[in-house]
Amino acid sequence: MTRVRERLLVAALAVLAVGAAAVPPRAVDRATIVVDVAALDSNGAAVGTLSSSDVEVLVDNAAVPVLSVAPAPSALNLVLVIDHSSSVPVRRTDLINAVGNQWLPLLVAGDRARLALVASPFTFGPWLPVGRPADTTMARSLLDRAGAEPSPLWDAIDAGAQLLAGSTAPRAVIVLSDGRATGNALGLDELAARAMAVGVSITAISEADDKLLPQGVDAPARVRPDASLDWLATQTGGVYLEDGIARRHIQSRADPFGYVRELMNNPVQPGVWLARATTLLRQRHLVSFAAPDDGRPHRLEVRAKTPGLTIRARKAL
Repeated sequence: MTRVRERLLVAALAVLAVGAAAVPPRAVDRATIVVDVAALDSNGAAVGTLSSSDVEVLVDNAAVPVLSVAPAPSALNLVLVIDHSSSVPVRRTDLINAVGNQWLPLLVAGDRARLALVASPFTFGPWLPVGRPADTTMARSLLDRAGAEPSPLWDAIDAGAQLLAGSTAPRAVIVLSDGRATGNALGLDELAARAMAVGVSITAISEADDKLLPQGVDAPARVRPDASLDWLATQTGGVYLEDGIARRHIQSRADPFGYVRELMNNPVQPGVWLARATTLLRQRHLVSFAAPDDGRPHRLEVRAKTPGLTIRARKAL
């Protein structure tokens, strides 16, 4: 009786094995994904013409077909986050002038833009009117509320990104800050993940200067608090820009004449960099490709095939 059972069991297992072999593996569904990217030349200027032959797309380190490349709409969905906490070395009058006289007139029909102020709590202004001349009143009404500390920078950027969720690409947050963030509910990694999940790029304008931390008998350590801003822009497909103070050499402070030269050669001009950031956003491209449609997160890399070309795209799907 035992041998009969063994033979029946072996026969049943053989039938199951044949049935399993006969079932073909389930094909992974694929979807067309569209991401907006910045294409920059060797000087950091936007490249106006981009084709599928200029880029390659990798999902989880595997190449996928590039279906199309086209200019993104020039109309922007944008939140400008201004950090005027006590650590940011930019005068309030300069910020008001930069926003009201140099940035606000750049908004055109079709744009949707808001101002946000990093404070505790952070504050949003209304949706801004477009097609109007320079006006510092609106910028002043918001910036005059700035407090000293804390500086919940990551929370303010996240609130701006979530505000843009579901709007037409390109969706972007421009943040002007020195990168010193305090009193946040979110961490930097979580902020980047949440921004990428809603397809919002973060472009950063650094107002940070170098800091030297004493190390006893060893040489002082050089610290750049804006490294977090650079990383955030890279992860989300934005662009990292440096205003004058961020481009000065710390060594020049030991030489009074050298420091004066640095001040003259690298002035603080937030309005110039706000204008450049906004112009770069109007010159982005839409890259579409086929990717797994399984509801799971995937690593993404959009990279240039053409020498001298740099592609800035978010790092995850």
